[in-house]
Amino acid sequence: MHLWPGFRGQLGRVGPTASALLIFTGVSVYSLLVMTLYRLILLPQFEPMMIDGLLPGDPTYYHRLATALAAKIDSVGWSAWSLRPEGQGIVGPLAILYWVAGPRAWLSIPVNAILHGLSSVVLFQIARTYVPARWAGVMCLPFWASPYYLSWYSQPNKDSLVVAGVMLFSMGWLSALRASGETGGKGLWKALGLCAAGLGGIALVRPYLVQLIQLGAVLALLVVSIWALMVLRSHNHRRPVARRAWPILLLFGLVLGVTPLTRFERGNAVTWHADYLLAPTTKLDTWQGSSWLPKRLDATLYGTAVAQRNTFRYLMQDKNVAAREGLIDLDHPFTCAADVLFYVPRAIQIGLFAPFPVRWAFLGYPSRSVFRNFAAVEMLLAYGAIGCLLVGTVMRRIDHTTASLVLIILVVLTIYAIATPHLGALDRYRYPFMALLTVLGLAHGIRIATLESRRGVRCGEQMRAMPDNSSETSCNGDVEHKSGMALEHPVRSDQQGV
Repeated sequence: MHLWPGFRGQLGRVGPTASALLIFTGVSVYSLLVMTLYRLILLPQFEPMMIDGLLPGDPTYYHRLATALAAKIDSVGWSAWSLRPEGQGIVGPLAILYWVAGPRAWLSIPVNAILHGLSSVVLFQIARTYVPARWAGVMCLPFWASPYYLSWYSQPNKDSLVVAGVMLFSMGWLSALRASGETGGKGLWKALGLCAAGLGGIALVRPYLVQLIQLGAVLALLVVSIWALMVLRSHNHRRPVARRAWPILLLFGLVLGVTPLTRFERGNAVTWHADYLLAPTTKLDTWQGSSWLPKRLDATLYGTAVAQRNTFRYLMQDKNVAAREGLIDLDHPFTCAADVLFYVPRAIQIGLFAPFPVRWAFLGYPSRSVFRNFAAVEMLLAYGAIGCLLVGTVMRRIDHTTASLVLIILVVLTIYAIATPHLGALDRYRYPFMALLTVLGLAHGIRIATLESRRGVRCGEQMRAMPDNSSETSCNGDVEHKSGMALEHPVRSDQQGV
């Protein structure tokens, strides 16, 4: 009873800068403590194969590369340093850290804690543009405090930088589309800077993800442009067309301009297999080339839906039962581009809703892994959030900026679901996007409930004020912008449309 007023007082009454600093400090310190606990006490109990606090697999591989690069810098000089040795963008910065403080694997913990604190602040600021600060804090708590996801961050990894990049890009995207469109507006350029910083961080470690975001962003901007033209024509707004189109044009330029960043990596599974399929000497009996698609696109569909999916087949013989049970639709046949397109509805279903309720631990499914327990809670919140977004769409309570970001998320989740037939890996890849989708959905659910409640109160007051002999017994009118739903950073009335 005493915690809620204090929490409300800390976040609801202080300014934006103070609340951001409070969240960043609190989440970073909490993350640092939890990660240290995982690394020193919990993980050694579950992973006897750990060496020097490192899990086998990618963390050990990154540490080995960074240690070798730091030693090479020490002996040869900085000419030996490279940003992405062996295509691993996390290794270059980690090698600098090792060169300064020594090759100690635990040094990644404070870095990951800072990145998680940054991601938490940005996600809170996104939520705060929809609901008051106290509700934004409550909605973000599962993201801030999840011990399962923090177990990843106790190791050298790419995920912490990817999550921070996705959050920065999303904040910049929403802010840019809400900008007034004035060419000299500082807010617009700041928003574009956030987008660029986020995409740059993602490109450093997962260049292919930038391509997925590019695809979603181009589709979203096209939809927003069409919608904006329809609105402006219907209201005969001719003079502000150019001014209000400015943010859209700049976002188009930014999204297409980061294409060189995606060329950091030529050896990812999708592009490698696409190049293999395009080679003159390659003949595949299992894939029928399309006559109605460009060869590169057809080969990329093959690399995504066939070659990349097949990399998970080794899990069919994994000794871990939970790893084998995480496979989904692995043997679904893909023989041509049409098969991939027809699979898209199923991919959307998996990307948004898997693991399905029949596999939720608290509904009786036997739980053999920590992942399944946390994934069930995560998906319960996601189901509620998606339901709120659907209700908001039907009630026309979702603005074009939110809808455009949701479209980007949907595109990324769909492609991930096509390429990743394993729920554990899929959950890790989609984590920042599902966190965003959940917060957006819950925020709209709170807004709808609050606005409808206040509309009911206002309607009752109007009806009581009517004369007794009045035949008018209904009240109408949208009270969304007059409801008293006080936003910490309210969008101005001229920012509601493009």
